Amino acid sequence: MVACGGGCSSSASVSWNEADGEVGNRAEVCGRLVSVSFDPGSEATFFNLGKDYPDPNRFTIVVWNSSKDLANDFRSATTEGGQKVCAEGDVSEYDGVAQIEFDSGDEDIVVESPSEEYEEEYPDISDEIPGPF
Repeated sequence: MVACGGGCSSSASVSWNEADGEVGNRAEVCGRLVSVSFDPGSEATFFNLGKDYPDPNRFTIVVWNSSKDLANDFRSATTEGGQKVCAEGDVSEYDGVAQIEFDSGDEDIVVESPSEEYEEEYPDISDEIPGPF
């Protein structure tokens, strides 16, 4: 699964643990999904890649204005070491953690299969997990 704001580029992906070097730039960031959580106060769903919250060395995809159903839909993808997730957008930083933010109402977010370069290491699960977008 790939969440892309503004369409995915054909450029190479950046690993989740290198995303802090892309703060201020647009990039496609990929990594293993280790946890998904929903915060009802902010109505945000958080996808943590590489390491789990509260580890400051994680990468986070934030989807604002979402519901707990989004987190529930993806929770099973965190089992058995997680599945590969990519997000393309403007990389920012919050409390020292690199992140990409989306709004659940964004019309330009699409769900795609993993790129060929990841197929062996990361199986394609795009048909198994319902897309939130």
